[in-house]
Amino acid sequence: DLHSFPTRRSSDLEINTISSNTFDSNTAEQGGAIYANEGNVIDSNSFTSNNATLGGAIYASDTNSITSNVFTSNEAVRGGAIYASSGNTAISNIFTFNSATFGGAIYANTSNTINSNAFESNTAEQGGAIYASEGNVISSNSFTSNSATLGGAIYANGTNIIQSNVFTSNEAVRGGAIYSNVSNSISNNIFNSNVATTSGGAIYLNIDSNTVVNNEFNANTAVTGGAIIS
Repeated sequence: DLHSFPTRRSSDLEINTISSNTFDSNTAEQGGAIYANEGNVIDSNSFTSNNATLGGAIYASDTNSITSNVFTSNEAVRGGAIYASSGNTAISNIFTFNSATFGGAIYANTSNTINSNAFESNTAEQGGAIYASEGNVISSNSFTSNSATLGGAIYANGTNIIQSNVFTSNEAVRGGAIYSNVSNSISNNIFNSNVATTSGGAIYLNIDSNTVVNNEFNANTAVTGGAIIS
């Protein structure tokens, strides 16, 4: 079971700082470069061409802080750069050319905060930059030229908050920038020149109870619903 190891006693868990390192071409099943259990600080590192099933560069279990790192060309099934389980923060990182089946840069499971990052040219089948499962906050990021089948920048499953981001030139079959399933809040974002080859040039609203409020849509294109399909 990929979700059952490694384990450590709670008394063993301490705050470690992993800073200013270079990680290149490392591999694992979970966390190609780093498996972070709880409460670690991962700051100002460079991650290139690492590979895993979950988290090509980092598997972050709980309450880890991931800041000011550069992630390039990492690969995984879930989370090309980072698999974030619960309560982690990813702030001021740069993600380019990472790839996965789900979440080209980040797979965010529950209650993670993703703020002030730059995502460019990441790819996936679902969520070119981010696959957000539920209860995550995604704010003040820039998403440029990411691509996927569903959700060129973000695939949002449910109850996520997506606010104050800028989406530019992302592309997908459905949802050039965002593919939103159910009960997501999408507010105060800017959508410029995103493309869907079928439906929802900027946003594809799949089910119901989504809210889309106070956003700006410019020059987005699709066959059906140049900005939004609902």
